[in-house]
Amino acid sequence: MKTILENIAKLFKVKSIITLMLISAITLGFIRGDVTSEVFVSLASSVVTYYFTKNNVSRETTDQQES
Repeated sequence: MKTILENIAKLFKVKSIITLMLISAITLGFIRGDVTSEVFVSLASSVVTYYFTKNNVSRETTDQQES
């Protein structure tokens, strides 16, 4: 149970909130017709790729420092 709470706490870090807000805004713009599909795909994939790549690099660095 403790690990679940820790994971939820990590989810609410500032960069997670900003990422979710950005993806939500792009999605809303796409649904309303303000954002074209080409722009939606490029922005959403860029944000998601950056976010997950940064998380993986941070984890690898932390793992190497602990070893």
